[in-house]
Amino acid sequence: MNRPIAALLAAVVAVAGFVTVVASRVETCGDVVGRTDSRLRAVELDTVVGLPEPGPGSGLSELRWVLAPQEGGVGGVVADVGDWTAYLDDDGSVTWTRRVSGARAVPLDRDHLGVLEWVGDRLHLAVLDGEGILVRCDELFATNADVAADRTGGYLTAGAPSDDGATVDLARRIEGDGTERWSSELPGPAPATVPEVVLGGGVAVVGQTDPDRGVILTVFDDVDGSLRWERAGDDELARVRTLLGVAEELLVLTADDGDGERRLLALDLETGDVRWVLESPAADLSGGGVRTDGATVMIEAPLRTLAVDASNGAVRWTASTGGLDLGGSDAEGTALRVDDRLVLVGRSGLVVDPTTGASIGLFVDDDVAIVESASLSDGLLVTDVVVVGEPTDEIRSLIAGWSFDAASARPRAGGTPR
Repeated sequence: MNRPIAALLAAVVAVAGFVTVVASRVETCGDVVGRTDSRLRAVELDTVVGLPEPGPGSGLSELRWVLAPQEGGVGGVVADVGDWTAYLDDDGSVTWTRRVSGARAVPLDRDHLGVLEWVGDRLHLAVLDGEGILVRCDELFATNADVAADRTGGYLTAGAPSDDGATVDLARRIEGDGTERWSSELPGPAPATVPEVVLGGGVAVVGQTDPDRGVILTVFDDVDGSLRWERAGDDELARVRTLLGVAEELLVLTADDGDGERRLLALDLETGDVRWVLESPAADLSGGGVRTDGATVMIEAPLRTLAVDASNGAVRWTASTGGLDLGGSDAEGTALRVDDRLVLVGRSGLVVDPTTGASIGLFVDDDVAIVESASLSDGLLVTDVVVVGEPTDEIRSLIAGWSFDAASARPRAGGTPR
């Protein structure tokens, strides 16, 4: 979020329990405190109209609770409801909600959520606990920055210490308690761009676009911040567009091929050499994450999931979520791994066998339900569902908690790479 917008939001007066910061008096994130809000409420199950039935073989069974906005909601699970981030108990009761409109939510671990916020002229990461209370506030940079969490409470971030273009960008590795593990200078400066960062495989990766040197990839040792390798300005990386993530020994990214198509590249994590290239279009993999079981690499994006052979990039299967890019929840990404199944968000939600790509919809009628996010906690699958009602075509957003048994999920044989 740019600072003019941040300043405007900071000046808004609190209404209906919204957490509000008045810019003129805020000096630290200590003034930003989470509060419980009543704008989300439980819905009686017998009054729910239009929520689709679970599909046979989908693994869904009992509908345990439904939450809806007050005008028309997870210990356990964090979910997004429009501009609201909510942390609810397993019975669906709201523990807390917090408005994060215009800010980026970063799930640090199961019990802590980070929110990137501007305080004065510095970007901070406000860390909230399971009750929505501010735990600490880490000062990051004077410019926009990217953050990648390690799921243990720590994270990697990269950005510029000042906005005058005279200082060198930094990569900073932060521990779960907010202390700095290491920091290192980055090539540049490149003040016009926001670096991309990813963590995994024992390394911390930063991608930049420099006006003079083109795309720069810098890979640090995650333990001590020592430089592993750097690549800049060469033809193979000249059109890199997105760092997708680390899959064991591979760094997976997308790049333009020069002819208007997007391709998939895998670099050796130790050397930076190209292991393989998938030339087929990969534009709809933007915004995705990476998962691997060693033999197969799965790129899970809002529009589709692609599974490729980790050794050579050969496509094993692909599953479309329905062709609607709805953003989804930052809390869990676009897919969940449940035992030997994937749950993909999208048109009706899909349960996918990751070995074959065989799939089955979570709901019977995928014309009236769009699954924007999904989270799992102890057999409770929480789905953030947009429901299109009949006959008025009224659109409602509901969060529903279903009993879910992965063992009973039976994707159709032969697959539906749809």
